[in-house]
Amino acid sequence: MSNVHHFGDGRLHGRLIVKTPSEGRRIQTIWTQQEFNQDFTLKLEFRATPNADSGVFVRDKQIQCRDYPLAGPYHEIQNYHAGDWNELVIEVVGNVARCTCNGEVLEEGVKVPAQGAIGLEGDRGQMEYRRIRIKNH
Repeated sequence: MSNVHHFGDGRLHGRLIVKTPSEGRRIQTIWTQQEFNQDFTLKLEFRATPNADSGVFVRDKQIQCRDYPLAGPYHEIQNYHAGDWNELVIEVVGNVARCTCNGEVLEEGVKVPAQGAIGLEGDRGQMEYRRIRIKNH
């Protein structure tokens, strides 16, 4: 794929791992150095420990990425694989994002800023990310 960008350092066997420190909740975020100001598709796989809380920032707008059945907000999601790898796809056209998890729509019509970077957050529990791909359209 042309125009594909990968996140850099902080990997262990091809995974980014964000774990809440023993002293309690502390938000950790990693950002792309590049801004994504045109239409793009972001695909990644994530694995969350029970009740883990995290997010993906699309041009500073947070999309929840977590153990959905326990942490919400999508408690009724059918295609989520608890304790296993799940694929999150965020398609951005103009200033609107469409988000799916394992092909199931989470959000449509999410307003995002016109420009900005992409970030991954770890907030509670352990989150793992892998196979992070961004393709400009």
